[in-house]
Amino acid sequence: MYTLPKDSMGYTVPVLQPSTNAELDGTDGSASSNVFSASDYSIVRIAAVSAVRVVIGTSPTALKTSMAMGAGTSEYFSIPPNYKIAVIGGKATCTIMN
Repeated sequence: MYTLPKDSMGYTVPVLQPSTNAELDGTDGSASSNVFSASDYSIVRIAAVSAVRVVIGTSPTALKTSMAMGAGTSEYFSIPPNYKIAVIGGKATCTIMN
């Protein structure tokens, strides 16, 4: 279990520690990650290397109408157990945060 760090005054600092990365390349079609966790919710940071469309689900297929993320942007998502992330139109890095 990860313990949050404390500042010089002894207060807990609410930060997340990066863990495992998944590189998704949806340049030529929808690309899907593996399941992040079979039993727990996961906090996942999606960083769009290039402009992408993103969808989250149990068997996701990203479409040109899925949620847009601009190149160089990142967002944090709570991913339910047995869910995956799919992208299309470019590349993205998905990082599990602990």
